[in-house]
Amino acid sequence: MANTNNEKKTSKLQWFFLLFFIPAVFFIVVGVIILSILGINVFEAGKHVASQIPGVQSLLEEEEKVDTPTVTVEDLERKDREIVQLERQLEEKEEEIRALENELEELTLEEEEDSEELPTEIQNDLKELAQVYESMSPGKAAAIMENMSTEEVLFHMSEMNVDTRGAILAKMDPEKAAEVMNAFSQK
Repeated sequence: MANTNNEKKTSKLQWFFLLFFIPAVFFIVVGVIILSILGINVFEAGKHVASQIPGVQSLLEEEEKVDTPTVTVEDLERKDREIVQLERQLEEKEEEIRALENELEELTLEEEEDSEELPTEIQNDLKELAQVYESMSPGKAAAIMENMSTEEVLFHMSEMNVDTRGAILAKMDPEKAAEVMNAFSQK
């Protein structure tokens, strides 16, 4: 008989969980999910309702006090001074960058001018050399050029007129003249 009493007690407790507790928890969870999907913040509403209860109200106030950081006027002034100092440093660095960019631009322009002058000087020297070779007899010019490399001969003959070039090549060694002519044709 004692066995049947235990079974009745547990069965009543089981019935309570099955009929009331589990469905209530299920409906609460489903309700919270649906309200969250609809955009209603259920937890904030729960805090608001809980703050109306006298015992829970003090617990919520302590929790809120811990969460909010305290900022003093001194901290704000110190941060403002840091910001002003960093802005000054930024401006100085930007000025330094602008000065370096200007210096780089000036150096680039100088380099371009120097590189433009060099070819002009070389071109003038080539013209002068061509005039010297043209004023020589073709045999003497050929004798001088036979002792140069093919690239040097091409360099020197590039500014000569065609007639002078032909006369000098005619007086050169045939093999050397052939090399120079090949080089001219590939140029």
